[in-house]
Amino acid sequence: MGAPAVVNALMYSGAFALGGVASDDDGRVFAWMLAGQAPFWCAMNAVIGPTIQLVIDKMERTIQDVVQAPLDPVEWLVAYVAAGTTAGLLSSLPIALFAVVINGFPGPAPLTALAVLVLTGMAFAPLGLLLGLWAQKWDHVGAALGFILTPIGFFSGLVQPVSAMPEPLRSIGAFSPFTWAIEAVRACLVGGPAAASVATAALSLAGMAVFLGFVAWRVLVSGWRLRT
Repeated sequence: MGAPAVVNALMYSGAFALGGVASDDDGRVFAWMLAGQAPFWCAMNAVIGPTIQLVIDKMERTIQDVVQAPLDPVEWLVAYVAAGTTAGLLSSLPIALFAVVINGFPGPAPLTALAVLVLTGMAFAPLGLLLGLWAQKWDHVGAALGFILTPIGFFSGLVQPVSAMPEPLRSIGAFSPFTWAIEAVRACLVGGPAAASVATAALSLAGMAVFLGFVAWRVLVSGWRLRT
């Protein structure tokens, strides 16, 4: 899961950097792109990890083995969120490292960037749990990832700063959790302004993690789409 994200991030960022090679002699465009790719892939893989596992279990009817295990919903929630967060970090940390090496090691605030990446994984992993519970087949997963999450990520400052986008995209992007993570991590890894302060972004991601974690816990308690 980590290697494909790193390859995709390098290829995607490299294509944009080469497109502006005349103004990117010092690699800053490349580093800027990579710094945004790190939280994007952290979020995406934090979603994908729990989703894939749950869908496989439901399709192969092995979900009953999990349901019958002596685990309460809180333990389920912790396990899936921890797994999703770990998957997100394994894919995003190498990308973040490439960004700071290119831009100038160690970056303005690398430890703060790490904290934001952890919060990003924790915020998006419950969403992956909910998506995995909802999805009945791979078409559902593909539609959610390809037609909802990925476009939201691309319009959340992945390609250009949200502040440079036309309305209404600028206003919509300001409320995207991808934006909070992308701009905060960029500011910590390669510097530059962010639409909101890093502290505000971190608190927003923490709030998202608590809210979606609570929702996921309630869904697990109800047993929705688990008892087949």
